[in-house]
Amino acid sequence: MLEETAKLTNAKMYWTMLKGSVITENICTLSCYDFQEYFKSVNDPNSIFFQSDEDIMYFNDSYLDGERNIV
Repeated sequence: MLEETAKLTNAKMYWTMLKGSVITENICTLSCYDFQEYFKSVNDPNSIFFQSDEDIMYFNDSYLDGERNIV
C-alpha cells in the first residue's frame, strides 16, 4: 500500500524503493583486450566474423567508381 501512495505523493521515496528492489550483479568476464580483438576481427575482411555493409558497398560501387571515371 505504501508503494502505491508513494508513487502518487512522494516520487523520491518511490524511486528509492524501486532502486532498492533491484538485484544487480556486475560480473563482467570480458576484458578490454577481448573487445579490441572482436572489433579488429569484425573489420578485417579475412576474418570469419567480417560482414560487409551493403550501403557502403553500394556507395563505393555507384559513386566512388563513377567519380574515378570522370577524373
